[in-house]
Amino acid sequence: MTPVMRFTDAALAALRLKAQETPETWADPETDFYRILKQLGISQPCAPTGIQAIGPITLPPVTEYPRSMGDRTALEFAANLDGLLQQHLADINLTAWLSCIHLREFAYSRWTQHAGSSDWVRQHFLDGAMNHQARANLAGRTLWLAQIAHKAAAASAASLQAADIVDHLCRHPEQYHTAVNFNVLNNPVILVEYLYAQMNDTEKHDSRGLNLAKAINLRAGAVVIDAMPRSAIRAICDATISRLSAANAKRVVNVLSLGAGVQSTVMALMAEEGYAGMTRPDFAIFADTGWEPQTVYEHLDWLETQLSYPVHRVSAGNIRENILAGQNPDGRSFIDLPFYVTKPDGKPTAAARQCTNHYKIEPIRQFLRQQLNIAYRQPVKGVAVQMWLGISRDEASQQKPSRYRWIINQFPLITRDFSRQQLIEWFQERYPGRNLPKSACIGCPYHSDAAWAAMKTEDPESWNDALGVDWALRNIVAAKSAIAGAAYLHRSRKPLSEVEFGNAAAAAAELQAECEGICGI
Repeated sequence: MTPVMRFTDAALAALRLKAQETPETWADPETDFYRILKQLGISQPCAPTGIQAIGPITLPPVTEYPRSMGDRTALEFAANLDGLLQQHLADINLTAWLSCIHLREFAYSRWTQHAGSSDWVRQHFLDGAMNHQARANLAGRTLWLAQIAHKAAAASAASLQAADIVDHLCRHPEQYHTAVNFNVLNNPVILVEYLYAQMNDTEKHDSRGLNLAKAINLRAGAVVIDAMPRSAIRAICDATISRLSAANAKRVVNVLSLGAGVQSTVMALMAEEGYAGMTRPDFAIFADTGWEPQTVYEHLDWLETQLSYPVHRVSAGNIRENILAGQNPDGRSFIDLPFYVTKPDGKPTAAARQCTNHYKIEPIRQFLRQQLNIAYRQPVKGVAVQMWLGISRDEASQQKPSRYRWIINQFPLITRDFSRQQLIEWFQERYPGRNLPKSACIGCPYHSDAAWAAMKTEDPESWNDALGVDWALRNIVAAKSAIAGAAYLHRSRKPLSEVEFGNAAAAAAELQAECEGICGI
């Protein structure tokens, strides 16, 4: 038995600093990490993990291998590890050690078709927020896929082959991310059902997809539908129903959801250029809440001049004016934003969040019906809208299926494995000197502390606007009466003017959970 090691904190920190200086070194298969660490004065860079390897921990070079051979090599490596658990794979130092020493070259050849070496280095060493190896680390992702492939093959009584599973998930990144985000991989039987749903053609289904789920159960030789989370069932069924809807439609309309932020801007320009196999959509839609920073509107004006396809601006009204009036777009006494509230009895709570639906999704849906000449409440038949959402691979948790069967959410940036940083670099190469704005309502309660601090120092006009609305929530009668308690824009439940910004990541995590994957892109 051979012990599996991990980098010490000092060793990994040293490698990160060195990678910042010379990123090209880390894409070189000949790089000797131990020699570099010794030169940096770290004589004992590794510590044991308690995991054992059944045989020697080696991988032959795979850069020139056919993919199937590379898959088998990775699968053999994963099968060689005894006692490796999911929590081990979330260990940044262990994942980096495995990546650097053993899975590095294979992962680079498998996952970086659309990624540059500098981005690969960043994912391995420079991302201080790596909290889940399956999403953040290329070689760790390879090992994780190999682990679940073994688990599924065993649970399927060998009717699924581990190499086929790895190859399928690698060729369909959107299904890989769906599997991760909906947590369908913990139960081996559910995992098998999920893979059957994705890897095999499905038969007839009803509107809720239950016939599909039953067919999957029968194929897997188990009845576990009642044990599956409803979100997992919908994830499986919606993905298949969406594909069938597009295939059966007599007319398919491609629409780009344009938020005028980093991702959607670059996606729109890539589509215009035909970059990475993208084609021009039929048109783009910008859902205007009326409360974006002025830089976003100026950027949108410029972007329209760069695109040959139409950009339509739709709106359900000005969200800022409605907040001050204490009403939603329908005129009811209700404010849509998820404010942080202190109830009259002193208990903290949060207001209901319906702003994305009322100010983004609904105006887009209504406009699409108008464009397709489909009356309100009339069934949509014979046509499918493929809605392109600008979500990059590092924000994959924002992927959500559409709530309407005739609107099929697509994620071109994820299927092409683009990260946010890659998109920024792509834009800077083509448009030097021009900045990409961050798209979000000025007073969005999901702003991180870093975003609030940047607004305060770099955009005083927006900052003063946010201060005024934050004050109005507790002092303007119309707004105050629509909220059961004292409302605040900041999670500290203090007036925005009194907040000392310190937690840069907290609110960003909540935006990642935003209901439809539309805001902030």
